[in-house]
Amino acid sequence: AVLIDGVDVRQLDPADLRRALGVVLQDVWLMGGTVRQNIALGADFPTDAEVLHAAQVAGVEEFVRLHPQGYGMRLGERGEGLSGGQRQAVALARALVSKPAILVFDEATSAMDAASETAVLQRLAQEIGPRTFVTITHKASLLQMVRKIIVLEQGKVAAQGTPAQFLRPQQAQGGGAGG
Repeated sequence: AVLIDGVDVRQLDPADLRRALGVVLQDVWLMGGTVRQNIALGADFPTDAEVLHAAQVAGVEEFVRLHPQGYGMRLGERGEGLSGGQRQAVALARALVSKPAILVFDEATSAMDAASETAVLQRLAQEIGPRTFVTITHKASLLQMVRKIIVLEQGKVAAQGTPAQFLRPQQAQGGGAGG
């Protein structure tokens, strides 16, 4: 069972559960429209300040400020006109704009270049605060943001511990945190 604050999620109203979650998947879904519209989809009537803040944390600001239309930049269906990393940045901003209690990332930075990912993770680490953050990843870079690692194999917990417990032995052997 999946529990949130001790309550089985099957007992929660699905609408309430959706409002509590900010989800970023590896395969990003964006709609035709502007960058601002795509970010704003993550909240009910977000203010411009909320959209801009989420965009800054996610790294969207870095590429929209270079475009003459800024946040009014039109995107094609599925985010045509943006790179994979830029699409993930927009999806990340969308997940952040509503300030959800729980963030779930599934390989959410996999298409970003190393410099963009590092900058986003630094800003995100400050932004998360007391929220629950769950990441599904093969990248050691995201592990700096978690307190506990749980390794699942065939639906069962195979190992768990702190990032230091997982990374120290593998780094000494020259390996990464993949798997």
